[in-house]
This record gives sequence, structure tokens and C-alpha cells, in this order.
Amino acid sequence: MVCCDFRPFLAETYAFNRHVGGWMLTNFALHVIAGWLLFAVSGSLLAAWLFVAHPMAADAVASVAGRSSVLAAVFILLLILSLRFRRRLHSFSLLAGVGILASSLGIPARLLHIPGSLPALEWIYRWISAVGNYIVPRMLVPDPLSADPELVASSVSFALGCVLIAGAVFLFVRIPALRLPVGLMGVGLLPYLFRPLPDVFLEHRAYLALAGAMILVARYLPRTLTIPCLALFILAAHQRADVYHSPQTLWADAAAKAPNVMRPHLNHGAICGMDLDLVCAEKELRLAIALDPKHPKPRKALLAVLVVQGRLSEASRLLDWRPASPGDPGSPHLF
Repeated sequence: MVCCDFRPFLAETYAFNRHVGGWMLTNFALHVIAGWLLFAVSGSLLAAWLFVAHPMAADAVASVAGRSSVLAAVFILLLILSLRFRRRLHSFSLLAGVGILASSLGIPARLLHIPGSLPALEWIYRWISAVGNYIVPRMLVPDPLSADPELVASSVSFALGCVLIAGAVFLFVRIPALRLPVGLMGVGLLPYLFRPLPDVFLEHRAYLALAGAMILVARYLPRTLTIPCLALFILAAHQRADVYHSPQTLWADAAAKAPNVMRPHLNHGAICGMDLDLVCAEKELRLAIALDPKHPKPRKALLAVLVVQGRLSEASRLLDWRPASPGDPGSPHLF
């Protein structure tokens, strides 16, 4: 089985499920193991419960592709736990080893070029903005969440992201008691700063960082809010599980929460087309085309929908569409 770049253990788990089944059961079992390991390394049962119940973890647990993040977290927490019994090792060695492991397990191996990725400076700007306006806020207040979030970069969110990153570095250096949670957040997120990918952020990438954030929440959450917070997390996680019930519900939810992003509309339209809901398919695919006129996939999908409906003249015009000039989206009267 060829997959997963240079992550052979992940590939073996996929091969196991391909022959035996139990894809989601395996993901959930790994999630529970990660929660137990978090309790073992932090000593906080509340942090483990908050982590296991957090709705942001749903993207890693309920999607097969998110298993890489869960496995990375399990291995890193195991490494930290094992090093607790060998106190002679310097903390810098621990941090370096965990960082290397996180990078090797959580980031693809195509180090020279990833098709569709952003230029380095633009990537850094958008990623740090996402830290400020989506990643950290959604860890603390997990609503709304989306499988394909709409991330709007701005100078304000970039400045906030810089402040959060600088503050995390300061806390890690100056306050030893916070090194474990802050270190987990840094190891879980910072490697992505140095490797542009086609997507600025997907929620399963924050899985390990979420473990560190929940240690902080458990440490500073007032006792009177413990049960309400845990109950809200469980309720929100249940709602996220309903969203992940089927591809239709998943992409309908993502399209509703990201009206200005092409891909959720494309995927929702494609799913509607496979379910023969052609009205939904045409509506979503036309929205996808309007958002990204030059992308070929929405046009190909809409072409198939029009052919199935017998609207061959419209399909012919769509097939012959060409942009009039570099910057011209084409013939607007077609849509």
C-alpha cells in the first residue's frame, strides 16, 4: 500500500483497516489512548476529559485523513512519558526530539515543492493570521467549527497571531511550570509555519496543540465552571459528530459556514450530484464557479450535471468556454 509520504506506521494502520475494517473504531481508540497519555503526562484528569470531549478534535477523529495527527500526538505523548523516567536528559534534547518527530509524522515529505501551495511570505502572513483569528480562539470557544474553514487574513489578526506566538515563547522560557502545555502547542503548530501547504489550516492539524491548550484550560478554569464547560464540550462534540455523519451533511455544513470559499461548494455540489439531487448540485457548482472562474473542477462537474439533465446546448457552451484574457473570468452570460 503506497501512501502517507514517509510515514510507514500510518500506512500500516490504513492497510490493517483496509483488510479488517473498523476505520472509525481505530480512530476513536487512538483518540482515547491520546487522552489517557495526556492524563499520564500532565496529571490532570480534567485536561484529559476536556481534550477527549473537545469538538475541535472531531476533524482528526471522524476523518480518516486526520489519523496522522492523532498518531503523531500518541507518539509524542509516549515520548514525553518515557523521558519522564530518564531525567538526565536535557529539556532541550526533549524539545528537539519531539519537534523532529512532529515534523516527520505531521508534515508531508515533499519538501521541495507542494503543488498549489502559497509563496512563503504569503503563507507566513496567512498562517499567523489564522493563529490569531481562528486556531487559538476556536480552542477556547469552539464555535463555529468547519471542515474547511474560511480564513480571512488581516493586519489585525496577523498582529494578534504575532502577540500570541511571542507570548507563548516567553511563557515557555520564563515559566517552567507552563513548558509542557505551551511546548505541546508549539510543537503541534509551529512546524507548519515553515512548510507552505495548499491549505493554510485544517482543524486536525491542531490536534496536539489542542492537548496543550486543554492543560492550560484545566489549570486556570474556575471550579464552578468545570462541569458547565465539560458539558458544553460534550454537547458541541455530539453536534459535530452529526455533521460528520455523511459527506452530504459535512459539506453542506462547510459550505454554509464558508460562503466565500470555492472548495466546500464544489464538494457539496459533487455530493449532491452523486445523490442525484441535481438542483442542489447545479446551485452549489455555479457558486463554486463564481468564486473561482478559472478552476476546472467545478466546470467539469457542472458539465456532467447539465448532460444528465439533457441540457446539451448549455453543456456545449460550458465546454467551449475560454477566458477572453488573463484576468477575464470568461462569458458571464453562461451563468
